[in-house]
Amino acid sequence: MNINKVTYFDFIRKRFWRLEPSYIFIVCGIYLFVYITRGMIISDFKHLIFGILYMHGILFGEPLKYFEIAWSLEIEFWFYVLAPIFAYITNTISRQKKNLAILFLIILGIGSDYFLERNTTNIIYYIHFFAAGMFVENNKVFFKSRGELILFENHFFLDFDKYIILY
Repeated sequence: MNINKVTYFDFIRKRFWRLEPSYIFIVCGIYLFVYITRGMIISDFKHLIFGILYMHGILFGEPLKYFEIAWSLEIEFWFYVLAPIFAYITNTISRQKKNLAILFLIILGIGSDYFLERNTTNIIYYIHFFAAGMFVENNKVFFKSRGELILFENHFFLDFDKYIILY
């Protein structure tokens, strides 16, 4: 079996070239249309630049002006950047320590929803969903031997003989 290793930078480069050219073309086209029809002001240019850099939701807490649906691409991009880094960092530690790190991400995500202003354009708002998936992956042998994992409407249940853990 011949398995090719992919470096982190190869992974990011492929994601970049898959998403970025059409994204830049569409976003610049929309902003050009706005400029021609209404005239663009400096704040619009600022939104354009940070939108292209996938930082608009993080910095402004709102979707990209004139192209609001782009918020999901920004979230996707940040998952592509952060997931391999987190996996690399936690790959060298024990399953228990990895579970603690994942639990921290889950608490961070849930806590940000309760204690901060709800911002669905920021990666932190979705981090607990990502962490829950990593938790399941990290403990899949445990689930197969001890209980059953049930996914239902953005919640997961761990069904054991005596206990049910609900998230």
